[in-house]
Amino acid sequence: MPGEWPDDLQELLKNSTGQHLLIASHLPQNIWQEKSWAELKSGIDWVLKNRLESGTDSPFFYRALEKAEEQLQYEGMKISDFEQWDGNVLSTDFYRLRNAGELALRHIPEERVEQYAILGNSFGNQENIGLEAASDNLLSRIEAVFTVLSLFANRLPGDHAIINLENGDVVPVSE
Repeated sequence: MPGEWPDDLQELLKNSTGQHLLIASHLPQNIWQEKSWAELKSGIDWVLKNRLESGTDSPFFYRALEKAEEQLQYEGMKISDFEQWDGNVLSTDFYRLRNAGELALRHIPEERVEQYAILGNSFGNQENIGLEAASDNLLSRIEAVFTVLSLFANRLPGDHAIINLENGDVVPVSE
């Protein structure tokens, strides 16, 4: 896990799957501020394990699960699809895309790229009104990870570029 990332973001990525992140992306913003990632993850794990039981203790978690499932139904996916990767894989893909742009997409399964886009949209739809400054809350940081991930995936270098080995410049080649 990258040491340059804040401790709480590292902790989130070390201890979560895409499934955790998807459900968490549908939690209300005040829950993100009131609870630590360990508490959020525990609630998500509980609701995944006990999804058929009444959610009187965790209505926010049940509602987040329902919203995630509704979103995925529209996308033609299942929530279990997001369990196939974890935060370490996300971190690796982040650096692949940072360093190689769209060239890295050959090494990241298309389904996972689609899942990252869904997560980016879900976190991007969070309303951060009334939250602390962006650098001071985990919700804003994980949202930023997916925003930057999307930017990296849609920038140069492509497979039609020249790399100047002397200075490292990457110049696109017109077809």
